[in-house]
Amino acid sequence: MRLAAVAMMLAMAVPVFGQQATNEIRELDIEHARRLAMQAGPLDLNGLESLSLGVAEALAQHTGSLKLDGLTTLSPEAASALSHHKGDLSFRGLNALSPELASALSMTRYTLALDGLTVLSPAVALALVRHNADISLGELKTLSPEVANSLATSKSSVFLDGLTTLSPEVAKAFEKHRGELSLKGLKTLTPEAAEALAKHRGDLILSGLTTISDEAAEELGKHKGTLRLDGLLELSDDSAETLAKHQDFLSLNGLSAISDEAARSLAKHKGPLNLNRLETLSPRAAEALAKLEWELDVGGLTTLSDEAAIAIAQHKGYLSVGGLTTLSVQVAEAFGKHEGSLSIGGLTTVSVAAAKALTKHKGHLRLRGSPTLSDEAVEVLRTNPDISFHQDGNSLNRGRRRTPGTL
Repeated sequence: MRLAAVAMMLAMAVPVFGQQATNEIRELDIEHARRLAMQAGPLDLNGLESLSLGVAEALAQHTGSLKLDGLTTLSPEAASALSHHKGDLSFRGLNALSPELASALSMTRYTLALDGLTVLSPAVALALVRHNADISLGELKTLSPEVANSLATSKSSVFLDGLTTLSPEVAKAFEKHRGELSLKGLKTLTPEAAEALAKHRGDLILSGLTTISDEAAEELGKHKGTLRLDGLLELSDDSAETLAKHQDFLSLNGLSAISDEAARSLAKHKGPLNLNRLETLSPRAAEALAKLEWELDVGGLTTLSDEAAIAIAQHKGYLSVGGLTTLSVQVAEAFGKHEGSLSIGGLTTVSVAAAKALTKHKGHLRLRGSPTLSDEAVEVLRTNPDISFHQDGNSLNRGRRRTPGTL
């Protein structure tokens, strides 16, 4: 009767409700696990409370993310079988691991989410990173230097987004880590901890910080590798000057405004720069940022004057810009002379004259927004095969049917 009930649930629920219904499955036999494993894509089995070795071996044939967050226990043998699964694994129900179980789980080649763990011993931490799987430990609220030293031996990504503070001793342990380190939960960062993190060689994610001292910013400016500070709501001129010394990708997507002086400093940055939450940009700031020798993203702008648009168009290389609902001929001519890939967002209309100016652009040009275009403007834009309009996945160059005056 029990197997019949499982079979009925799978036969009725999965085809009708898809992934939404699989998390209601409480028990699973090997045959039906094999059937589920044949479905490519995310598989949510958070309702399962136990997992036999046979079922684990069957589910290991699945391709796509697999959630088993309802499990509170798991044998090392079942974990070893699941490590061959092709996709991310989530076990948020496990609140304790033995070194043997941790070692078995770590053999996966994908991200391993163990966000139910609230404590971690050095031995378990070392076992988890033994095979360099990406590890997410989002519920750890505290971390000892000993555990940090173990985790730092990983050559892959370590996500510790549950930490809200970081001692200089723990930060120093991660100096030797050479993979992505995510600390999105940090609300404060001392200059001493920042000094240690700056020696980390890999992506550094500190997007939970809403403010940063000039001293901490100065230390982070010495970091080499991706640096994400997307939570910062403001940036002093002094902090901008020191962060500009950072090398590699720098993301400051939380800023809604920057001063002209900060723009002049950031233009000296050696690496791609993301400022795609800026709401407006002065002509002087635009002129300064145009001198950046790397990719520049200011695609979140909600307003941009013609003067600022013409200034930013002088940038060479990939440029994403927003805030333009319409293009004057003068602005379109400036963008037509831009060198490199270009993305323009926010447009609601493009005149025929502006379209003609844009066709002179050399390189990929992407127009984002919901513009209403005349038939003539559409045909003009189509003369340049490198120009595309993206809205709901549609493009100028796909020849799709359209009503007059629209794409």
